[in-house]
Amino acid sequence: MLMKMPSADSRYELLGELGVGGMATVYLARMHGLRGFSRLVAIKCMHPQYAKDAEFVEMFLDEARLSARIRHPNVVATHDIVAEEGQLLIVLEYVEGVALSELSRNARKMPVPIVCAIVRDLLDGLHAAHEAKDDDGALLGIIHRDVSPQNVLVGADGLARVLDFGIAKARTSASHTSEGEIKGKMPYMPPEQLFGEDIDRRVDVYAAGVVLWEALTRKRLFDAKSETRLVKQITEEPIVRPSVHCDDLPEGLETIVMRALSRLPDERFTTAHEMAQKIDEVVRVASRAEVAAWMKEHAAAALETRRDIARGKPTDRPSVAAVESVLKTLAPVDTSVEKPPDERKRRTYVLFAALGLAIVAAAIGLRFGRADAPAPAPGTIEPAPPPAPPPPIEEPSAIPIASAAPPSASAPPLTRPPVVGPRPKPAADSSACRPPFTVDSAGRRHYRAECL
Repeated sequence: MLMKMPSADSRYELLGELGVGGMATVYLARMHGLRGFSRLVAIKCMHPQYAKDAEFVEMFLDEARLSARIRHPNVVATHDIVAEEGQLLIVLEYVEGVALSELSRNARKMPVPIVCAIVRDLLDGLHAAHEAKDDDGALLGIIHRDVSPQNVLVGADGLARVLDFGIAKARTSASHTSEGEIKGKMPYMPPEQLFGEDIDRRVDVYAAGVVLWEALTRKRLFDAKSETRLVKQITEEPIVRPSVHCDDLPEGLETIVMRALSRLPDERFTTAHEMAQKIDEVVRVASRAEVAAWMKEHAAAALETRRDIARGKPTDRPSVAAVESVLKTLAPVDTSVEKPPDERKRRTYVLFAALGLAIVAAAIGLRFGRADAPAPAPGTIEPAPPPAPPPPIEEPSAIPIASAAPPSASAPPLTRPPVVGPRPKPAADSSACRPPFTVDSAGRRHYRAECL
C-alpha cells in the first residue's frame, strides 16, 4: 500500500513492510531528493517498547554507528539515523534480495558452488567489519556476535551481504554486556560466547561454519528442544560431519567446515579472510552472474513480492498502522505556529464580547441613577423618559455602550452583575457623579467616563 508523507518537504515515502524482527521492523521506502532524484532505501524502526529502554537505545545507535564505519560491498550500508518523538530509525541501503534462511526453506537443495559463493561473500563482509578502523586508524574491534542465515542477505544481483549489527561488540560501543549475559542466537554460538567468556573475531568464524554446514545439508546442526539440551549439544556431543547428509562434497570442504566448528578458538581459522581463501582453494566457487541466475530461477516469487511493494501494489505483508506511525515520526506536524481562526468566527466572538460589556456598563449606570434619584411623592407616577434610539451599527472592533431606561417604581431593585474585565475605578469626587450622566436635547443619556 502506497503511503505518502504528510509533509511536502519530507525526504522519505514509505511503501510497505519488509520484515519484523525481535527489536525492530524494517520497511521499504523511497528517498526523494532535488529535481526528481529518488532511490529505494530500507528503514529499520525500533519497536516502541524498546525505544523507552536506555540499554536497547544504545544498542540500536551502536548498530548505526558501527555499520556506518564498514564500507564494503558485502555489508549492507547505513545512510542515516532518525530520532524523533521517542522513535528511533536507521536508514539503510535497500538490497533487492532474500535472506539465506528463506532460501534454505523454500528452494531445492542449493548447489555447492552457490552455497560456497554465498558463504565466501559472508566471510568477506565479516572480515571488513573485523578490520574496520576509526578516524585515527586504530582497529574498532567490531565483532558481529549474531551471524546466522537470517542475517545473510542474498541479492538478486548475485552478491551476498551481511546485515544487522544490532548486538555487535566493539571497543567504542556505548552499550556493554553485563557479566553472565549472552547475546545472540544460541545454535550459532561457540562455547566461549555461550559461557560469557572473553571473545574475539573467531566467534564469527565459528558462526559462519555453522551457516555453511546448514546450507550444505539443509538441516539444523543443533536442534535441541530445550536450552539445557542445546548447551550440551554445543559443548559436549560430537559434531556430525556434513558428509553424513551430503555425499557430493568436494574434497577438502568438509575439513574447512569442521575446522571452523572447533570448540577451541585456537584451532579455528584465525580470520574470516583465511577461511574464505581456503574455500577458494578447494571449491570452484560460483561467479556472481551464476548466483544471480540461480536467484532468478529459484527465488522469483520472493523477489517479485518485494518488487510489488516497491511499485505500491498491496500485499499481505505491510502493516498499515505501523507504517502510519513511522510516517508521523519521520515527518512530525509542525505545531509551533497556531492556525489563525476563521474570520467569521472572530467577528462573532468580538460582537458577543462587545454586547456583554455593554450590558455590564448599562447595569452599572442604572444602579447609580436609581440610588441618586429623589423618591416620588405618594400617589404620583414618575414619568418615563422618552425611549432612546437604537445605537448605530458599528464594526466589531468598536465596543458600543448601550443605554437603558430606569426601572419602574414597582420593579425590584437591581443587583450588581459580576464585572467582566478590569473593575472600574471609583470617581475621585462622588458628588460630581450625582447624577452620573448628562441628557442631550434628544433625551439621550451620556454617562460620564469618570463615574463608571
